[in-house]
Amino acid sequence: VGDAAIKRIHEVGDLGVSMSSFLNPDTYSRGDCYSGLTDVLLGGDIIVYDTETTGLDLTSDQVIQIAAIRYSPHGNPVETFERILIPTVEISQGARDTVPFDIDEAIETRGIPAYQALKEFSEFVSGAVLVGHNSIRFDAPLIARQLDELGLPPLDILGEYDTLTLAKQFYPSLPNFKLATLCSHFNVTNE
Repeated sequence: VGDAAIKRIHEVGDLGVSMSSFLNPDTYSRGDCYSGLTDVLLGGDIIVYDTETTGLDLTSDQVIQIAAIRYSPHGNPVETFERILIPTVEISQGARDTVPFDIDEAIETRGIPAYQALKEFSEFVSGAVLVGHNSIRFDAPLIARQLDELGLPPLDILGEYDTLTLAKQFYPSLPNFKLATLCSHFNVTNE
């Protein structure tokens, strides 16, 4: 790639194009790094998800809650998924401080083994496109590692998109890219 091409890519950065766009498999197979997302928004299967975890260490911490919402092509929620997982490692104080509910009570009353919960999540998201906030760097690798450790196959999804990455590409002038900031910017209520 020559200097002129790099300069042009930087000039159209506010359109969501960056040098990393050319590393995306969709760019090569479909000519557009966002085609998987736009195709599913127009008529496919999109699931927005999030996790709560025992901590931030991708090599040892575990998922303790996983929640997801399947959306219709018109943006209406059509199905929800939520499981509390029984961890086999201690929950860090930092994780306890960020979980918006009594995690010990939830584990005691609604907790199920991680194997069962992740198997059910895998079935729920099969064939869909996943969307999460900071999911590419955190949620997805943690789930993938835990699936592997439990002897479960990787998620069978069409793709995954990260709202943190999208916000940085399309709205670089925002003060930060926290979910609360994005919700405020787009006038969206985050429940």
